[in-house]
Amino acid sequence: MVAKVFKVAVLLLSVGLIGCENTHFSTPKKQPPEPQPTDTASLRVITPDWAIAGTLTAMGYPPLATGDVKFYPDWSIDPELSPKTIDMGTRYQPNPELFSQLSVDLIIDNDFYQHLRPLYGNIPHKSMKLQDDKEVASWEGYKSSTYELGKIIRQPNAAKQYIKKSETKLEKEGQLFRHKNPDIKKITVVQFASANQLRSYSKNSLFYPAAQMMGLDFQELGEGNAWGFITIGLSELTKIDKETCLIIVEPFSVMVQKELSDNDLWHRLGYSFAKASSDKSDNAAGNQEAVSNPCVMVIAPTWIYGGVPSIVGFAHALNQPIKTNQKATNHD
Repeated sequence: MVAKVFKVAVLLLSVGLIGCENTHFSTPKKQPPEPQPTDTASLRVITPDWAIAGTLTAMGYPPLATGDVKFYPDWSIDPELSPKTIDMGTRYQPNPELFSQLSVDLIIDNDFYQHLRPLYGNIPHKSMKLQDDKEVASWEGYKSSTYELGKIIRQPNAAKQYIKKSETKLEKEGQLFRHKNPDIKKITVVQFASANQLRSYSKNSLFYPAAQMMGLDFQELGEGNAWGFITIGLSELTKIDKETCLIIVEPFSVMVQKELSDNDLWHRLGYSFAKASSDKSDNAAGNQEAVSNPCVMVIAPTWIYGGVPSIVGFAHALNQPIKTNQKATNHD
């Protein structure tokens, strides 16, 4: 009798374990379940990629963990990462011990991080790219990839709502910028590596669809590489016409600014901030020079390899410049 009861107990336990195995999300060789439009459960997602982390956060589903969290604000301020998002070490080489301790449902990365995939073990994994990698980037490309990310985390409706909200935001930011800067018809976007070397962003970068969505033209100084920019010297800025505002995206170090302030070419180009003051004590000639100088603005950091949040953050930053020589031309 005891033996019979024992056999029954073993059988029931076996059935229970099989049931658990069939429902456990990280079972070996098991693929992630297909996204369901009505699924409201929040997956525990980690990603080494800032673009994916930022987009998940902006949609309201921040990742459990990502890399280089402490450095993220130096390169992107919008959106802020959730304080609950764990720093798993460097993005390119996360902490294996911490990685193994996290309870994770899904890892989302892109091919830049394919060397990390042996570390994933049996955790379900999806690879995607949020950037539009066509020769000319488009809003539709970024919109499509954002929706795809929403489907991957089983939140397609959240992705749709975020995209709609972003489009409204971009339209409003564009209207505000054009109202405040009626003489600025075009923008060109750069980052300074040094006082004599810059990255100039092209039409295959996120800045092109950002400008389009804001109702602005975009001037590129050359065809971009796979990352959406070309490296130029300071003298190349002579190609920028007077209707174009030079947008400098931070980081823009104090050392570089000091070197530019002593650079004759920089002053001849007219991009000096020396006459940017709007104080009433400025003399008439000084104010006139500020008005006639070509436009230049320094704005908060935007993650250039980002997705829709970077586009929206860039648009917002344009209306909140950290430094500009165009205060006399603004119309409130």
